[in-house]
Amino acid sequence: MKKNLNKQPSEKLIITTAFTAEKAKGYIFISILMFHVLPCILALCGDAGHQILTNLMMFYLNPVIVFGIMFVYGLRVGFNAKMPLIADLLASVSIIMYYRLSADLGTYTASLLLGLCVFGVMAYAGAVIGAFVKHFNII
Repeated sequence: MKKNLNKQPSEKLIITTAFTAEKAKGYIFISILMFHVLPCILALCGDAGHQILTNLMMFYLNPVIVFGIMFVYGLRVGFNAKMPLIADLLASVSIIMYYRLSADLGTYTASLLLGLCVFGVMAYAGAVIGAFVKHFNII
């Protein structure tokens, strides 16, 4: 009695899909809204808006927002490597545009690279976890 070792799994644990602009345009729009329009409004509010922007948005809300957008994307569409990369770049570009972290170029560059890494990890984690949850049809 031999066991068949060449069994193929019926479904993957993480559902992957091809990247299409049609499926991604709503998520890109929400990312632009959260990472560029909202910080622009807060930056126009003066010093109080800049304090809120730097302390609350960058360090707490932006990683959670990236994770949430990519979780919903992975849950509805599945995982692909391009969409988390796009969300990571949109979030990281907002650091250059709206956040005054330091006048020192070295500190500013280190903050940008750290933000790029944190946003990237959160984007990929959100997309993978969303695709994993999609596999089990929990939500």
